[in-house]
Amino acid sequence: SIGVKNKTMFVVPGSVLSNWRREASRAYASTDDCLFVGLNIDAKGNATVNPADYARDFNRVLENRHSKIFCTVEAFKLIPVKDSTLNAYEDYMTTVDDAFERSASRKDSEATENKLAELTGASGGSGAVPFLEDMGVDSLVMDEAHAFKNSKNADFANAKFLSNPETSARGLDAQIKAWYIRSLSDKRDGVLALTATPITNSPVEIYAMLSMAVGDERVNNMMMGARGVSAFMDVVCDIEDGEEDGIDGLPRSTRIFRGLRNVQLLRGMLSAVATIRTASDSGLDLPQADEKPTRVVLPDAVSTRLRTYRDAYVAARY
Repeated sequence: SIGVKNKTMFVVPGSVLSNWRREASRAYASTDDCLFVGLNIDAKGNATVNPADYARDFNRVLENRHSKIFCTVEAFKLIPVKDSTLNAYEDYMTTVDDAFERSASRKDSEATENKLAELTGASGGSGAVPFLEDMGVDSLVMDEAHAFKNSKNADFANAKFLSNPETSARGLDAQIKAWYIRSLSDKRDGVLALTATPITNSPVEIYAMLSMAVGDERVNNMMMGARGVSAFMDVVCDIEDGEEDGIDGLPRSTRIFRGLRNVQLLRGMLSAVATIRTASDSGLDLPQADEKPTRVVLPDAVSTRLRTYRDAYVAARY
């Protein structure tokens, strides 16, 4: 509305696309320049999303009559990107992530590019959908952005209590498209990620979410020059060597995740790039309760079965 960006794409869950339409009608004096991809309104005013209309509406983006395009997460995945963008993204990753190895041989390189194309939808998207590069979109707003949090995978030794999620096709697709949008601006901006649950399973998700919003290079610069998600994990994870009893009851050496370290550095990074609001900031009164540890007592039958499994394991191993 203030002319900073020319054409913004809002990526939202399919279940709330009609909600965004209602909110847009309240926020803007006119919604003539708003396009809701795949959303159809019947005679009674009821809104439904029809995936069969995604291609039709995405082609309307090329008319340049709409400055605000609203689409579902599923529709966003269908937008293809050009091979030149995939290759440029791969080149970019070699400059910001030490663990990102580019294939040495032509055969391996082609396999890598094909994998990227498959993951991003460049080869799997509908041929009727225009390329992202041709749409003129220069900014992204990603609602419930945690849907894309599995977009990074650390080359990191396993540790107890520390998960390393697999990269999802949807997550990598969003990373590449967000990178392309940021590359259009000298400020490397244009991506806004909205979420109430950014981190649930692993510190990897912190890096994934921030890099999608502001870029790997900026995250790296704020983390003492750590290059990539694996180096980020080295900086923020407190891991100790210790002993844990195995299934046979014997102690074994293992790596154990004790928590986060360099917390002030991490807090400073989050404060620099994220606007964080608590429930009280938003005027929400959530119920409060004290934590109460609860001991889980296994039934005798389950305890007996576990001992049987342990004895069988010991007999097979020793």
